[in-house]
Amino acid sequence: MSLLRNISLLWRLYAGFVVVTLLFALVLSIQIGNQIEKNNLSDIEESLRVRGELMAKHYEDGFYGLPHAELQRNIVQLGEKTGTRITLIEGDGTVIADSHKNPAVMDNHIDRPEIQQSITDSAGRAARFSDTIEENMLYFARHLSGSADTGGAGFVRVSVPTDDIDNKVAVFQQQVYIGVSISLLISLLLGFYISKRFSSPIEEMTVRADAIAKGDYSQRIKTEYRGEIGKLARAFDHMAGSAEKRFQQLISDRNKLATILSGMVEGVIAIDHDDNIIHMNEAAARMLAVSSTLSIGKSFWQVVTNPEIHSVLDGIASDKGGVKHKQINIPGRINDAVVDVYAASIDVARQDKGAVLVLHDVSELYRLERVRRDFVVNASHELKTPITAIRGVIETIIDDEEMEAEVQREFLSRIQSQTERLSSIVTDLMALSRLESGERENQQRLTLNAIIAQSVKAFQAVAVDQKIDLRADIPEQHVRILGDPQSIGQLFDNLIDNAIKYNQPGGCVCVKLTCDDTQTEISIEDNGKGIREQDITRIFERFYRVDKGRSRELGGTGLGLAIVKHIVESHEGTIAVQSEYGSGTTFTIVLPLA
Repeated sequence: MSLLRNISLLWRLYAGFVVVTLLFALVLSIQIGNQIEKNNLSDIEESLRVRGELMAKHYEDGFYGLPHAELQRNIVQLGEKTGTRITLIEGDGTVIADSHKNPAVMDNHIDRPEIQQSITDSAGRAARFSDTIEENMLYFARHLSGSADTGGAGFVRVSVPTDDIDNKVAVFQQQVYIGVSISLLISLLLGFYISKRFSSPIEEMTVRADAIAKGDYSQRIKTEYRGEIGKLARAFDHMAGSAEKRFQQLISDRNKLATILSGMVEGVIAIDHDDNIIHMNEAAARMLAVSSTLSIGKSFWQVVTNPEIHSVLDGIASDKGGVKHKQINIPGRINDAVVDVYAASIDVARQDKGAVLVLHDVSELYRLERVRRDFVVNASHELKTPITAIRGVIETIIDDEEMEAEVQREFLSRIQSQTERLSSIVTDLMALSRLESGERENQQRLTLNAIIAQSVKAFQAVAVDQKIDLRADIPEQHVRILGDPQSIGQLFDNLIDNAIKYNQPGGCVCVKLTCDDTQTEISIEDNGKGIREQDITRIFERFYRVDKGRSRELGGTGLGLAIVKHIVESHEGTIAVQSEYGSGTTFTIVLPLA
């Protein structure tokens, strides 16, 4: 059965046609052959009867008294002319003349079947083997009643060899078989053409339908066929065209949806009724630290291992509908991510339901809220400290009217120091506010080499005092940028000042300048205490201090790095930090060339 499935429609149709045609030809050949044999035998028997009747008519008065030699001679001549064996037999069965044999040596024929039948029926027929001439013969015998004058009854017998009959029948049958074979060959060729004509469009439709099933919707069939095949071909083309349009529309809609989902900041995950992932955009993959492409088709429980997300999905399954919301924490390498998870059931098939999960990363909002709270707290603390000190000193001076002048001058010196600190904080806040507002005043072409060299020179004395080796690796070729000289100077002053302050005696600070065709890179490297990994992401926040006690002791406002970051960004550059706690820190700044 499997072998028949692999045979093409053409050969199956043609095989059926061949079997039917061969059976029909075989039956027809046998029927015609038998009919020819029957008709030939009937014709020969009739011819033999006629000859026998003629001979009987010739000798109806008997042949007694006639010379046997004359009878023999006449019978031989007549037998040669007619191609028939003729035998004259007396009433007692004695053969008196035979056209093929000497009657003298022949047996008595009274017991021959044809003779016995002719005695009772006046005529007898028989087909048998002749012992006399040793051939199969067909006999016809006629009983002669004779007359009183001729002396009694007798028999006339005529016969022909059946081999001659068989040869004639064989010749006729051969001609019939040749004719049937030629007709059969023509029929088979015609049947092959008809089968090919019928099966070709169907096989073509099968091939093209298979191609369409594999995604090639451009397949079409020639519409030259007529009748039902032509209608089917045109219907197939119409179906293929409609399928192509619908498929293109589906692709377009899917691409639009994929573009929308990929451009979303929210993560989207769709799962089917078996909890297998059928879609995951890049935002969701980033939040969950998985691959969006490798996750498709896998079990949701296998890909997403966070138990809090599992609980949201379980809530959808238990309630059978509605939208579920939960805020969860996703552990990260440095900080946990805060994610709002929304889940709802969807129809993914006629009777099956899946679910869609939307993940909204609110970590930045929480971070900004924390920064805002910290800023308020830190700003309040930074401002409150000098104000409290000033207030306490003033109250002391007022309360002690007899205070010595030298002590009073010392207290006033403290007031001046705290006032300067307040002024520094306010100045830095105003500078930071100006930078955040996007103001870019006094933009001009600057030679970066000179600005860096000036900053390094300005801090050489401080570095020597702190026993720090301050170096500068600056090329002779001028590196020019577009910017505000005051801001760029403040940028390097802050970074070099920090590198010296937070270093240790015997340490080293190296400022290096390099450039290519489009941008310049400045690195400030120190081998000081370094920064912890959890603090690196927050060092650019306003009033954030890695070492709060030492920062105040060194006179910092906590705004320096925040100002540095905004200066770099206002000049369309980038800043990066690399640090290993206990080994040092490197700040790298990249700025576009003018």
